[in-house]
Amino acid sequence: MANFTRIPADPQVQKGDLIITLRGTLGACCIFDCEYEQAFINAQMMIIRPHDSVKSTFLHDLLVSKAIKAHLQSLGQGGAVPQLTANQLKELRLPIPSIDEQVKYEAARKVIFGLLDKMPRSTNRDLFDSLSQKAFSGLI
Repeated sequence: MANFTRIPADPQVQKGDLIITLRGTLGACCIFDCEYEQAFINAQMMIIRPHDSVKSTFLHDLLVSKAIKAHLQSLGQGGAVPQLTANQLKELRLPIPSIDEQVKYEAARKVIFGLLDKMPRSTNRDLFDSLSQKAFSGLI
């Protein structure tokens, strides 16, 4: 991941950063999109700041995909409280398509979420998981 993101040493979060958990619930991830003057994370989290060639939304969806989450959990070390290291995340190799492909993915994602908003909540997650897997496989 080091070739397309930056992991800042400063714990101050910026809009568009991804925040990922390193301890406990490994790999839980979100995009910080709030407009606060200052926001900081604690030592159990890490900031991932994508370069301009990577869309935050694409990287987030990739990191929370079933395959990557399972891989992150397999990397977790420790007995009672598993943990990841910053180096493990930096060394993580992810398939990052061109920015044009990421923009197409975001457009398809927007359509999918629009459809999900119109459906009963019980089927939303299953449908999203299925469509995400197809999108990452190049079928959408």
